[in-house]
Amino acid sequence: MSSLISIVLVSTLTACQGSGTLLVVDPDVNAVPTTPATGTTVTGPPAGQCGDISEYDLTLGVAVRDGGQPARGVEVWLEDRGWEPGTVLASGVTNDEGLVLLDVIGLTSVEDCWGSLLDYVVVAEDGDLYDERDINTPLYNSILNGTFEADIQGAPLELQ
Repeated sequence: MSSLISIVLVSTLTACQGSGTLLVVDPDVNAVPTTPATGTTVTGPPAGQCGDISEYDLTLGVAVRDGGQPARGVEVWLEDRGWEPGTVLASGVTNDEGLVLLDVIGLTSVEDCWGSLLDYVVVAEDGDLYDERDINTPLYNSILNGTFEADIQGAPLELQ
């Protein structure tokens, strides 16, 4: 039996406002909560707190395919489904190669809450054909690495 103990923060939207439940989980017991070992010290920010709120301008490169071929003239947009649900942060139409570069203005970043409070999705739609993808990781990485350029053209959206 492994003596590794994982700390799991079970949170809801209100957890980022200062409340939450801290569970200690032993991975060898199928994620059943256990009591922390005597003398265990939990370090890091207090459970349930988010950091600073910032806004960023960045670009997002998107490729769209239909049946494996470039999809021309497809509506593409970046939608916020977490911080301000339903807000469209950028939109555009694919070119002859099925590519579009979106200029995202005012993307909200909440330190330490990208996985719980923020939910950004890129959507492509052409009539009855549609695809969407969670885009948090590429957006976060473009901020973290300072390029402010997120590019998912290597993994195109596929209209269905």
